[in-house]
Amino acid sequence: MEIPTILLTVSEAAQHLRLSRSSFYNLIKAGEVETVLIGGRRLVKTASVRRLAQIEEE
Repeated sequence: MEIPTILLTVSEAAQHLRLSRSSFYNLIKAGEVETVLIGGRRLVKTASVRRLAQIEEE
């Protein structure tokens, strides 16, 4: 049974959207992307990346 990926690193999420890490951090700062802190690491919710990708397509 494969466990679905629900969290991505900032670098992984930025790559999916073809953005630089700094541009992605700007989206985080603007509240456009949902993140969580786990052990000092900022991780991005995949649902938030999908939602942002859909907005960009429209």
